[in-house]
Amino acid sequence: MAYGDYQDEIYMDGLRGVVPRFPMTYDELEPLAQAAMPSSVRSYVAGGAGDERTQRANVTAFERWGLVPRMMVGATDRDLAVDLFGMRLPSPLFMAPVGVIGLCAQDGHGDLATARAAARTGVPMIASALTVDPLEQVVGEFGGTPGFFQLYTPTDRELAESLVHSAEKAGFKGIVVTLDTWITGWRPRDLATSNFPQLRGNCLANYTSDPVFRSRLAHSPEDDPAAVVAEWVKIFGNPLTWDDLPWLRSITDLPLILKGICHPDDVRLVKDAGVDGVYCSNHVGRRTPGQRRPARPRCPARRGRGRRRHAGSVRLGGLRPVRTTRPRWLPCICHSGCRSPVTSWAAASSPTCAGPESTTTQRRPPCSTSGRPGRWP
Repeated sequence: MAYGDYQDEIYMDGLRGVVPRFPMTYDELEPLAQAAMPSSVRSYVAGGAGDERTQRANVTAFERWGLVPRMMVGATDRDLAVDLFGMRLPSPLFMAPVGVIGLCAQDGHGDLATARAAARTGVPMIASALTVDPLEQVVGEFGGTPGFFQLYTPTDRELAESLVHSAEKAGFKGIVVTLDTWITGWRPRDLATSNFPQLRGNCLANYTSDPVFRSRLAHSPEDDPAAVVAEWVKIFGNPLTWDDLPWLRSITDLPLILKGICHPDDVRLVKDAGVDGVYCSNHVGRRTPGQRRPARPRCPARRGRGRRRHAGSVRLGGLRPVRTTRPRWLPCICHSGCRSPVTSWAAASSPTCAGPESTTTQRRPPCSTSGRPGRWP
């Protein structure tokens, strides 16, 4: 159903005295989402590092985006499709990885609910390594929509390779490696309640189901949950260096995307190392207090204007290629870090309300109503 059809349906129902069951704005939805979540989950989802000013800056930055529609283009048939990593996607949107999305659903299976949302909308889900349900079960809900697996690279290389190979075997279409989380950020909301879900044994299904991880335990995870947490703490958080990149590239033939890239010089290094894409992100402001928004990764190797393309962007994010030192476009996933109980709860409960958003405060060429890039006047 198109949004125009849905709008007409709402108005026609109003003639019979029927009003919508669900809120029409995020501001109305947020208190309902907060009420539906336990306080521990709510603080983990919504909390940021330090005074959370990076989160506020992300929201402000995103609010500066805008569109200048073009008229007389006959936009009855719109095509937002993009070609990415050898796939044809119906729009330039992704659902961003959220490590505790499984806990956000009332049935405790938010990972599966989000995967079903991906299947219904065609918007690919980037599934976190920290899920309630094993990655094989998450993939099983994707239908024909491709999914990507987000890896927190453990210090144990054999385990890292096992997780990646499991994702390949399950049917994921790409690997997203998070670079900026080798230690958790200083998040006052969680610290005030002494709450960290993984230390309570939550969202570790991909580890407890992995044969390499299980081989590190003296007893089965079911018999000794405390040992699971202790082993996870020991292996989680690997401060990767550029010397690790050839190894990461070697362990999979799937597209490899590095998440957390914020500086244009790093974009150049990534491209020259054979990585397939970058994920421009400051981790929703949850890692470093006062971290600036990611730099806009525009032609960093060239002076002057340089060529750019814009694949389109709407409320929930966008993709755009970035040119670096070689004559090839490097796909860039832009993430704004605009995260709240609303977006996380909606991702676990609704087919249309979650995804990545862009961080930049600099305005970009808007989409025309024909689906082609427009220009600022």
